[in-house]
Amino acid sequence: MVRQRDVCEALCAVRKLVENDLTRNFSTMMDKIDDALFGRAEMAESRVLQSQYHHVMQTLRDSRTDIEKHFISHFKNQFNRGIPRQTQFGDTFMPECDSSGEETRAIANMVHKTREDCAQLLPALDRRIGFLLHDPDLEQWRNPLGPEAKCAAFQGAARAIDTGREIRLLIFKLFDQYVISNIDELYRELNQHLVKSGVMPDIKGTPISDAGPTDGPQTANARMMNRTGADRQASVQSGDMTIDIVAMLFDHILDDRNIPVAMRALLGRLQIPLVKVAMLERDFFSRKAHPARQLLNGLAATAMDWDEQQGHEDPSYRKVEAIVQTIVDEFETDTSLFQTLLDDLESFRDTEQQKVGIRAGVSVKIAKEQERLDSAKSTTMQEIEPRISDQKNIEFVSEFITTHWKNLLFITCAHQGRNSDTWKQLVSTMDDLIWSVKPKYTDEERQRLSAMQPELLNKLREGMERLSVEPTERDTFIARLVDTHGHISTGS
Repeated sequence: MVRQRDVCEALCAVRKLVENDLTRNFSTMMDKIDDALFGRAEMAESRVLQSQYHHVMQTLRDSRTDIEKHFISHFKNQFNRGIPRQTQFGDTFMPECDSSGEETRAIANMVHKTREDCAQLLPALDRRIGFLLHDPDLEQWRNPLGPEAKCAAFQGAARAIDTGREIRLLIFKLFDQYVISNIDELYRELNQHLVKSGVMPDIKGTPISDAGPTDGPQTANARMMNRTGADRQASVQSGDMTIDIVAMLFDHILDDRNIPVAMRALLGRLQIPLVKVAMLERDFFSRKAHPARQLLNGLAATAMDWDEQQGHEDPSYRKVEAIVQTIVDEFETDTSLFQTLLDDLESFRDTEQQKVGIRAGVSVKIAKEQERLDSAKSTTMQEIEPRISDQKNIEFVSEFITTHWKNLLFITCAHQGRNSDTWKQLVSTMDDLIWSVKPKYTDEERQRLSAMQPELLNKLREGMERLSVEPTERDTFIARLVDTHGHISTGS
């Protein structure tokens, strides 16, 4: 049997759930209207038509906030005061007349299509809402959560959109596409929530009978839940306050642009479960350390850490998704679930933090290694460039230095540094090589060349072996160098 407090909670919760869904989808619709008008402006065949589209775009942008607020306000007012049942539709649901009848037909088609697509979900929801309102014979046109209510709210908001016929029909079409067409999942979630709350859990999607109430268990339950209008109003107001305060907590998180949109959508699913927690445990608001609040903050922090480039397979996304799904599937009244999930999340974040530390250490190491290599490259070129810029150098020697000896200098500088003996010896060998192929004008210079040649050739061979230069290339270079030395020594 559903308790009195549960009735208040269920009514307030479903209203907030629908309100959040409509807010999200209506905002998406407004974005798409802007995109559609921009596209039409770009394709306009005349400047006049293009200017008209831009004017409508700007007008809608300026009034967007008011339009969205009016839409939600209209829905909430209908829900709070109920739908009159003097007529089949109720004045609130009567489609407004338009001169061509196209808007009226568009609204009627939306309602008819939704009723057909949700033939199992809507009748069950009708019966459950009727049960909560102590009106078990609730007619389907009276359900304030039905497609008629949403269309009526939309028509009320559409009054503020002063555009031509073509653009108005475009807006109606986008409302159908982004608000009405997504409604089946909302009705499924509403039914699931009410079932978990104990509201007629055994019924299927059977339409409400026109017959009068019977003495069955559902009617008995309805009689047991009867209370005065004043009591009901006080309970609903108390529930509204709880919902509004929880909504403030979520607004702080869901308005944070540092949290990716996909993560905000996940966290938004926790709003109703946290309303239930707040109603079950009054210290929820006064105790910041409450496990449910800590869990929500932890999930928000994890959401910020998520790298969207990694997609939904990223560990952070999967962890948030798993925790949210666990709460939605398992939470009813046992709030200890939040402490269990909080412990799990904190363990996950500690592990991820350790991984981040390790990755950061590796990144620092890689950065330092890259810095060392860049420094070695710069030092090597600083030694080589002034030497090979001399036009008197023989071309094949310059090519050898820039192709092979440069690599040997770079490797040595990177591993041993420019102050090492090996580095200094390689630089000295390079200087000797360059000097050896320059013209010799005195006997003393020619004698020095003859004396240094054997050791110079050995050092060059050793260097090329360290670089794994092909033997044929190595021998060709040495032979050419010796031949050059011979010509220089003879002065030819």
